[in-house]
Amino acid sequence: MIWINQFRPPVDMLPTFMPEDDMSTSKVVDVPVNTTSTLIVFIEASIATSLPKSAEWRLNALAARPKFENKEYRHAYALAAIEQGVAWQIRTNRERRGLTQEALARAIHSKQSAISRAEDPEYGRQSIETLTKIARAFDCALQVRLIPFSELALESKDLSPDALYVAPFDEEIIECQKIKDQNLPTSLQPVMRSLRHQTSSMPTD
Repeated sequence: MIWINQFRPPVDMLPTFMPEDDMSTSKVVDVPVNTTSTLIVFIEASIATSLPKSAEWRLNALAARPKFENKEYRHAYALAAIEQGVAWQIRTNRERRGLTQEALARAIHSKQSAISRAEDPEYGRQSIETLTKIARAFDCALQVRLIPFSELALESKDLSPDALYVAPFDEEIIECQKIKDQNLPTSLQPVMRSLRHQTSSMPTD
């Protein structure tokens, strides 16, 4: 996949995003769930991905991007990741949700032309306000933060539609629940389903 084709620093400085193997790892987090009218307390495991923080991991991530040694190149790459990455992610998530540009525009009380600009990799002037509205329409979070180049190197290793897709909150809960249930012993799965049903049907305080 050729990701960057409109960015215009010198030709030999052109950064190119290429999908590679995912280096993310998983960890298990124990979450206690308590009901209000019974003494049933059980632990549910949820799987969350996290980036390793070791010096070795950071060096390996940077070693995969030797051109990052050039300051002009790595900052051009970072700019392209923002301008083009955001545009492609908006388009991917809109299409995966079965929305037209007009439908998304209505959801954020804007015009179709605004969505078209947000999905244009050459535009590069999306405002935080617009991105926040789009994230709300997608029912996902928007995170703006400073990161080291090692994390940028990792994030650009997989730019497939599946990697760019961000599930809405409810879909994420359902998917995590499926993964958790698949990892439970078969004998316990009916018990957990029963407890979950009891908990969801109880009135809240």
